[in-house]
Amino acid sequence: NRFAAVWSSDQQGGAGSNTIFRIFDNEGNPLTNESIVSDYPNGSNIIPSITKLTNGNTIVTYSGGGGGGPDPSSYGIYSQEYDTSGAKVGNNILVNDYTTNVQNWSSVQSLSDGKYVVAWSSFDQESPGSWGTYAKIYNQDGTVYKSEFKVNDATINDQHMPVIADLK
Repeated sequence: NRFAAVWSSDQQGGAGSNTIFRIFDNEGNPLTNESIVSDYPNGSNIIPSITKLTNGNTIVTYSGGGGGGPDPSSYGIYSQEYDTSGAKVGNNILVNDYTTNVQNWSSVQSLSDGKYVVAWSSFDQESPGSWGTYAKIYNQDGTVYKSEFKVNDATINDQHMPVIADLK
């Protein structure tokens, strides 16, 4: 039995904050070294979320900005897959398609059919001056199953800080 943890760490591995990943045994003993999740560690990479896939791998999402990543806005949502040994699988993936203003507060959840969902909040995307909630569904191999879609119907005030659950 094992578990994985993710957290934000200030000034570890770069000039800003970074999201850190680590695997532990069921007694709380570390099985891996700490791993900086972001491929762009000189920015601010914060507010992580984590889920285990049906193949045993793990997906970590986080809000990243200012570090030279592919989202030119102040923050974008990124994901990184880890294998069962704690090694990175591929590179960070930019999740959000809309890359203006701020995307923040990601939540990731694996689904019983092998897919996984990433949801997040996006500022000013469809309603000026407000946050909306968006999501994207991925196949287990990291390819997009369903493109970015709006989760909330309400457009007044803020709709943000999503949490996803598999209801099978």
